[in-house]
Amino acid sequence: MLLNAIAIVAREVIESAMVACLLIALVRLCALPGRSVVLGFALGIVAATLYGSSINMITPWWDYRGQEVVMVTVNCLMVVLILILLATEADKSARYLSPLVVLLIGLSLTLEISEIGIYVSAYRNKPELLNAAITGSVIGICIGVSLAVIGFYTLLRLNISTSLRIIRTLFALLAGGLLSQSVQLLIQVDLLPGYAPAWDSSAILSENSIFGQLLVAVFRYEARPAWLQVFAYSGGIALAMWIVMRQKAPEHATSHQA
Repeated sequence: MLLNAIAIVAREVIESAMVACLLIALVRLCALPGRSVVLGFALGIVAATLYGSSINMITPWWDYRGQEVVMVTVNCLMVVLILILLATEADKSARYLSPLVVLLIGLSLTLEISEIGIYVSAYRNKPELLNAAITGSVIGICIGVSLAVIGFYTLLRLNISTSLRIIRTLFALLAGGLLSQSVQLLIQVDLLPGYAPAWDSSAILSENSIFGQLLVAVFRYEARPAWLQVFAYSGGIALAMWIVMRQKAPEHATSHQA
């Protein structure tokens, strides 16, 4: 029970922590106001609380597909915001990047925080399991946050142009992963057709392994993806990278902010 709680919560935290890590690094590198990060976290906490408390009302929507449809909607909104972020010119960053940071952090936290809350609350009437769920959740949160902190300081130690290239590349991969996950959810609720998987890599890298769980959290790795997922993933990455390649080299300060 404890190990399951750690794995589940760590995966959820890593998903949103990666987004937050990249955006906070971007804020530092572009010398944006730090309040955008604070506002993003505040938005995420409020939205997650509202969503989690309304989950019993949302679930029956659309013939009991409400939760999946809401998740797909949030994922697609994040993809749109990521593409806008990647298309933002450097000389307009102060005007456009701050609201994008707020919205992206807020949306990324909405689903993850609410899912952790729903997971823990499922054991509130089972005292013998509740302590393990809470302990595992705390450990999982610490793991996710620690990895995000390591990633953040790693990005800051690189030169600015390299850090920005890495951030944009990871955002491109994240956009593809969000689209793939959305397709998977729509297939699960029969809103998209599900065919035989394109391949099965579970023998090479299982989703249940430690590295597999990390890839699931960061890049939405799927061992047996449907062809629609493959097209969504590759199409999202291709579109994002095309946008990145069209941008001029950013002209930021040559030293990190204190």
